[in-house]
Amino acid sequence: METPATSSSSSTTPVLLKCDYLIVGAGASSLAFLDTILTENPSLKIILVDQKAVPGGHWVDDYDYVQLHQPSLVYGLASKLLEGSWWKLMFCKGMLPWKHRASKEELLTYFQIFLEEKIASGQAEYYPSCHYDFCGSSEKLHAFHSLDVNGNKNNQAVVYKVDVAIKLINGVLGENKIPSQCPVQFPVHPDITLITPNDLYPGRIRKWMATTTGGEKKRFVVLGCGKTAMDTVVYLRSVMKIPAERITWIIPNDVWMMSRETDGGTPDAILEAIIRFGGNEVKAIHFLEQKGILVRLDKTVTPTRFRFPVIGKDELKIMREIQDIIRRGRVSAIDAVTAEDDKKKKARLHFKNGTNNDDGCWISPSDSIKNDVFIHCTSPGPSNGNIETRIFVGEQTMNLLLLYSPPISISMSCLGYLESARIKTKLDIEFGRKLLRVSGGGKKVNEMNDTDVLGTLFFTLEETTAADKDGEGKIGTNNDADNFGTMAKVATMNLALFLALANVDPLVGYNWLKQNRLSFVSIPGFKCKIYETMTLLSQEKEGFLGISSKEIKMFGLLATKLEPLKGK
Repeated sequence: METPATSSSSSTTPVLLKCDYLIVGAGASSLAFLDTILTENPSLKIILVDQKAVPGGHWVDDYDYVQLHQPSLVYGLASKLLEGSWWKLMFCKGMLPWKHRASKEELLTYFQIFLEEKIASGQAEYYPSCHYDFCGSSEKLHAFHSLDVNGNKNNQAVVYKVDVAIKLINGVLGENKIPSQCPVQFPVHPDITLITPNDLYPGRIRKWMATTTGGEKKRFVVLGCGKTAMDTVVYLRSVMKIPAERITWIIPNDVWMMSRETDGGTPDAILEAIIRFGGNEVKAIHFLEQKGILVRLDKTVTPTRFRFPVIGKDELKIMREIQDIIRRGRVSAIDAVTAEDDKKKKARLHFKNGTNNDDGCWISPSDSIKNDVFIHCTSPGPSNGNIETRIFVGEQTMNLLLLYSPPISISMSCLGYLESARIKTKLDIEFGRKLLRVSGGGKKVNEMNDTDVLGTLFFTLEETTAADKDGEGKIGTNNDADNFGTMAKVATMNLALFLALANVDPLVGYNWLKQNRLSFVSIPGFKCKIYETMTLLSQEKEGFLGISSKEIKMFGLLATKLEPLKGK
């Protein structure tokens, strides 16, 4: 993909650019936003800046065997099918469209083709391998520079200054941190073989299996409990054919997973169950597990985390084959210890809050430290330590953060639609002010502009986990910010706000969602039941899922506004 930069430019002579929107980041979030806002406003000009050489965000650096958790049907871009032609899938590949889960290669090709189309149309300019200067930019004049200086005059970076007419869009705050880009955050002995999932490929595995010490086969120790660790275990067993007894899995916290095959297994089902059982999360989870919507790795171990992973029955079966599972918390160090009997050096794991003696550690059962391969799957993923939880920062800046539970694409598409409605003055801002008045906004509400109203009303899922150092939804704690029920409530509230504020007529936003391939509402027969949910919440008592009396009044107003969506 060609860059509009000129090789004759130098750092002392900035290239001057103009655009309506400057988007930082070319990952799935940024591209979903870009796609929707250009669909709604084709005359806009957008500049896209990214540090990576190709579009795709974390998918660019991810392991080759990675796939989407969820169906391709609800991921990617609103204007372009990720799963491709349904006819070809069904009649050439024998696959139902909703069973397709895109691979890394398919995702990168998909994003690149889309961006090439937008560049060819003149709607977008793309500057890969460039760094945006957050510190050296002002609200109107922004700066970024090229990272690749080869071929440039005097081998200097090309510097760009951008006059942005409308807004800066920060699309990198929710960046998914993956193992290949994030070293482990604990000390590791130099004799330990520590790799990432990217390093697992057939040739290397065969070499390792052939170079054992003392005739013993290699042991693969998977560190982590997220979807990356799950993928790695499944890959080792199903593709690399590593025997289950040669795999050890270090699981800091068991997690609830969503079943891929079960009907009704949408994120919204969580809030419905919690309301059904009067806010009792334990009963709601038990109900969802009985229905097959939620699953766990081990029936005898109650998970304490919820990360929205989607798992298939075939994957779960393979994962349950692993019997050597260590549950002692997070790893704090990997060192070596010499066995007293045979004087052989062995790998030893220390755990957070553990002790320094052998009773608080795990020592590998392998004969030698050389026979262990540790696989780092402990990167934070989307829980990347970002402390910014605001979407609508100001008139000149907007952050792309989650409105709803994953998949991320629909959140970003909805943000694109809201921003489009804002610049077209289609938002029902007066209703937003009405909501703020009942929440205690006072006289200042009348002085708020559209961005202030949106910024005050919408919460992000990042905000619900801000108090959780691990960045995960904790279950059964007393801290409401760590409550996964609160996450479900916020996601549902944001949907209600979107439908109520996108237009004076809530059917406008609803019909847009019906036509948006990224939305569950677009699935035939799916009911969003947002009017019914707001009505139920408006009838709850103060304290239910942490809601206040003012919020209950807001739910009542939203139910009234959304009454045209009754039964939908």
